[in-house]
Amino acid sequence: MQDKAWNIQTRYFILVITLLITAAFLYYARPLIAPLMVSVLLAYVLDPVVDFFLRRFGFSRRLVVPLVYVTFLIMLAAIPAIFAPVIYAQLDAIREEVINFQESFDEFLLRANLTGLVQGDDITDFFSFLYNPQRIFGVVLAATENLAWILIITVSTFYILLDWDRLRAFILESPPEPYRQDIQIIYSKVKGIWQAYLRGQLVLMTIIGTLSWLVASLVGLPDALLIGIIAGALDIIPSLGPIVAMVIATVVAYLQGSIFLEISNIWFAVLILGLFTAIQMIENIWLRPRILSQRVHLHPALVFVAIVGSLALAGVIAALVIVPLIKTSELLGGYLIRRILGLDPWPELQAETPAASTSRHHPGQRTNRARRRPQTQASQLRSSQTSRVRGRTRSHQIR
Repeated sequence: MQDKAWNIQTRYFILVITLLITAAFLYYARPLIAPLMVSVLLAYVLDPVVDFFLRRFGFSRRLVVPLVYVTFLIMLAAIPAIFAPVIYAQLDAIREEVINFQESFDEFLLRANLTGLVQGDDITDFFSFLYNPQRIFGVVLAATENLAWILIITVSTFYILLDWDRLRAFILESPPEPYRQDIQIIYSKVKGIWQAYLRGQLVLMTIIGTLSWLVASLVGLPDALLIGIIAGALDIIPSLGPIVAMVIATVVAYLQGSIFLEISNIWFAVLILGLFTAIQMIENIWLRPRILSQRVHLHPALVFVAIVGSLALAGVIAALVIVPLIKTSELLGGYLIRRILGLDPWPELQAETPAASTSRHHPGQRTNRARRRPQTQASQLRSSQTSRVRGRTRSHQIR
């Protein structure tokens, strides 16, 4: 059977239909994009650990991946499991403090003869509403989005990590031969973008953790080092992580007070709340846009607007990956535009090649120069001898 090639009109028609179907699919599946990107990011972070065990012990990947991933999940689940009883007990202690405050406030109202203005039961109900541990725990659970998204991220991360090498080989080897080099360059550049983003996040976590520890130590907050570690670790989660760290620090300040500042616990808690709020404002307005923009080469204003907008429109998960997604989209869009216009998609690589070639001398050129150098020296020697002979002849004629 003889194959008949598509003409140019058929090719463009199929291309347009494919693009429309892809755009419609991405539009309806847009809630899945951010969780899948988080899964890819987690798999990318855990893949070096899997490779280490594969090189060190020579086990099968299907054996190492479940062990590494289950260990990671256990460590991840151990953090809230360790702190949940302590936080719950401290919230109960806060409730007791509120009840004591209400009793003292009732006595103050009786002494001041102001019982008709404010009812003590109203104050009790108000503080009970605010500091009910079950209500606060429900708010925290609601802030972690939906259990279905967590399940999607967990399961998809495992399968992506399990077949990471196959996925990478499929991406690099499946395109046709003329475009395979382009795909390899794109893969290398996208990998560099996400690596730079992760390094920027690690720098931010280190700065915020260290700054929180120093500030907490300066004002005498108990367990300042542990609170600094918690603040740095949770800083990777935009908005939600810093809020959780700030609440933990404020609760510790209220219950235990300062080590050396002579102020009441409630005013010390207000001080800690203000200091941690100032740290987060500095990070969100100045540190995060500056550091991430330098890492991924985006404008700081674009980084700030992207994170704030994704938090408002799509939630924490989207804000976690929005910066590298924008840079990746810029890379892919620039490649497609240059290909459509018939331009070289990688002009920077072509610019490096002539510079490298001109900086290196060809061996034949060095040989020719080496050959010309003795000839030049010989000609200079002959000319000098000729000039001396002429000088002697001229002097003899004068004599």
